[in-house]
Amino acid sequence: MSNRNIDQGNWNNYYNRWNQRTEIPANWRVIEAITSVIDIQGKRILEVGSATGRDSIYLAKLGAKAYVLDYILQPLQLASQIADKIGTELTPIQGDAFKLPFDDNTFDFVYSQGLLEHFRNPLKLILEQKRVLKPLGLL
Repeated sequence: MSNRNIDQGNWNNYYNRWNQRTEIPANWRVIEAITSVIDIQGKRILEVGSATGRDSIYLAKLGAKAYVLDYILQPLQLASQIADKIGTELTPIQGDAFKLPFDDNTFDFVYSQGLLEHFRNPLKLILEQKRVLKPLGLL
């Protein structure tokens, strides 16, 4: 992220193994948790630190307008390929989670999984996610 301590080569090697797969199974517990608190139909959702965006792909299939953001390009490319394969739209964005490239109050729902634990003090990440959240949106 903005501290630039990310070893992109290491992550690219990791995702090279994923490129051999034709699908990436969703975490249905995450999808059920999200859809139990918000009707995602037509809602703008953002997954921060999405990697392959596996859950956002299926949320898009269920009617969300899904955006996935990651610092590394390769998993975003894989997410696009998978979304195309299953016939849904997904907006992949390569960017910095500490400086989200969106206006304030843009999304109805913002989430991340597998991201915050990589930082000693994730408060800045959370506040940035809150910034792009619409009033009454869910984080």
